[in-house]
Amino acid sequence: SDVCSSDLQAQADRRAAQFAFRLAEQRLQRTDALIAKGFMSSQTRDEHLANRDQTEAVLQRAQAAERQRELDLARTRIRAPFGGQVLSKRVEVGDTVQPGRELARIFASGDLEVSVSLTDRDMALVRDPWAGGQQGGQATVVVDHGGQRYQWPARLDRVERSEDHTSELQSPCNLVCRLLLEK
Repeated sequence: SDVCSSDLQAQADRRAAQFAFRLAEQRLQRTDALIAKGFMSSQTRDEHLANRDQTEAVLQRAQAAERQRELDLARTRIRAPFGGQVLSKRVEVGDTVQPGRELARIFASGDLEVSVSLTDRDMALVRDPWAGGQQGGQATVVVDHGGQRYQWPARLDRVERSEDHTSELQSPCNLVCRLLLEK
């Protein structure tokens, strides 16, 4: 991809700048030795010193460019904030994406929460639903679908008052039980 090739180019530019800087350093050291023996003028040293300083600046720019490319590459890695399995992907490697665009659909492999609306009357059947901070009572989630019945063990995680007035339940005091399916 373009980002990877830019990263390789930045690395090559940095290495070339390092070699040029080392060469300029060696020339300056040789010039100093020759000046000490009286074979060269101070003007030559000034020229080699300026050359060394220029190559050092080029090296610093190349190092900064390489760090920027590494940062750009790190930003191209996309990770979900949870463990899971990719169900479908909407983009390919090398595609440019915008914030808010759906990139993939992922099924979380962690705890699955099921909300169940209950009336006060139904809630009376749940043993100690208000016990905070403790492992809730055991439950079973049952779903009839396609002529088959599916069941999963679960536990009561928390109880909340429902604000949903569109529910089919007619009681003005609906409660929502949050059940966590057990693995």
